[in-house]
Amino acid sequence: MSYSIIRVAKVKTGTNTTGIQKHVQRENNNYENEDIDHSKTYLNYDLVNANKQNFNNLIDEKIEQNYTGKRKIRTDAIKHIDGLITSDNDFFDNQTPEDTKQFFEYAKEFLEQEYGKDNLLYATVHMDEKTPHMHYGVVPITDDGRLSAKEVVGNKKALTAFQDRFNEYVNQRGYDLERGQSRQVTNAKHDQVSRYKQKTEYHKQEYERESQKLSHIQQKSNELIEQYQKSLETLKKPLNVKYEHETEKVGGLFNKEIQETGNVVISQEEFNNFQKQIQAAQTITEDYERIKSGKALNELKNKNKKLRQENNKFAEGYKELRDICDKQREYLKYANTLIEAIKEIFRRWEEVLGREKIFERDERLNAR
Repeated sequence: MSYSIIRVAKVKTGTNTTGIQKHVQRENNNYENEDIDHSKTYLNYDLVNANKQNFNNLIDEKIEQNYTGKRKIRTDAIKHIDGLITSDNDFFDNQTPEDTKQFFEYAKEFLEQEYGKDNLLYATVHMDEKTPHMHYGVVPITDDGRLSAKEVVGNKKALTAFQDRFNEYVNQRGYDLERGQSRQVTNAKHDQVSRYKQKTEYHKQEYERESQKLSHIQQKSNELIEQYQKSLETLKKPLNVKYEHETEKVGGLFNKEIQETGNVVISQEEFNNFQKQIQAAQTITEDYERIKSGKALNELKNKNKKLRQENNKFAEGYKELRDICDKQREYLKYANTLIEAIKEIFRRWEEVLGREKIFERDERLNAR
């Protein structure tokens, strides 16, 4: 006689949820699990969702729709329950693909009855392994709208009763299955949730993905430093502006005099050079204010915090991120230097204008 098997486990973090997602939806390129026959993966199907889902986003949506508790949900609250439903190979060997799907349809109906239809996240059937089985996911919201994995899953006694109810439910629909007692009941390898998460190699792939992001950020940082250095070189160029006094003819038709208008005339080339320095100064000033406001540093701090929460095993990755923060502090240092250079430009320009005013005053005195 064959057996009905149902297992359930709490999923503690969003990172583990993502790992389960990648395994359930076959999002990884390589698997250590030799039982997977990739040529049959197209036979897999989900009885809840027509398309692939982001499990963490789906969980948040379910909570927003169905959670009615008054208390704010704790950041470490368990929001995801993952389970497995299957039988042994003797049972499935005597079933057509349609019969197998009907069995899992009944199993899904049982889950909806136990947890509530609106709380069911996925019910994915894998036909590409040695033994057909269904992964299911649930948001642990109670009948009165609270989030409580402890209450929904229950203790060992509650789990035993849960397995009894499942066996009774499927047998009432025409099957003759014994209640599964342990993994030793069948020769098939029914992996637990923890083993699924290990086989996805999710942590390794996540680290590589984040490392690529860090490399991109570091490249952008180096480009910004180079840009600042070029701007600094532009600002350090001597401001030797060659100018002439603008004059005009005034008076009658036959008695015209040439007088200075008080304006200074510089060549187009000198004007363009001076304009470049002003534009460079303006660019650096804006970047300096952005860095000074702490926005850029806060963005990197938030990124660093997110990485720590997702995977605290990769200290080397975090060190790279801190190095990026150090580079931002270097930007602040460069910006301070550039601000001083800007001030020097304006001071020297004021000196030029001041000398012009003195020259005009001397000219008026000489004219008297």
